[in-house]
Amino acid sequence: MITSLLKKIKFLILGICILFSPQICGVNVIFDLGGVLIETNTLAAFNQLGIFNTLHYIFSLNNPLQLKNRLFELLNNIETNYENVHNAQDGQDNKLPNIFCEWLAGESTIAEIKEKIASYTKKNPEFFNNSAEKDLLTLAINNTFSPESLTKSEKL
Repeated sequence: MITSLLKKIKFLILGICILFSPQICGVNVIFDLGGVLIETNTLAAFNQLGIFNTLHYIFSLNNPLQLKNRLFELLNNIETNYENVHNAQDGQDNKLPNIFCEWLAGESTIAEIKEKIASYTKKNPEFFNNSAEKDLLTLAINNTFSPESLTKSEKL
């Protein structure tokens, strides 16, 4: 009887240790899913931006293939206290902007990140080649920093 009770107590203690060990150790795990387990569905991503917005962007003499580069350029211009010290990259080996890493690390909320971006774009309207680029990059930012939108543009 006592042996059975001791066995149950040991399992209970072991279960509690397993349950709370990640909180005690403070372990962070980062998975790189881009191009490994999932890939971006380019068509779905452009559909989220809207066909008319994309066409307006193209007819305003912007190259849609450069949209991601312009997005990263914009994000790299935004000051942040967070640094991409782990050399986090996207699926094409481009180093992620610091502000993106700040969000992924949970150092800032989506609202705080979007506020920093809005403040930068308001102070630096000359960054954009034209209004079509500003509109499309704004949509791209809203989709990028929205987990719901981001998951809709991914495929296994």
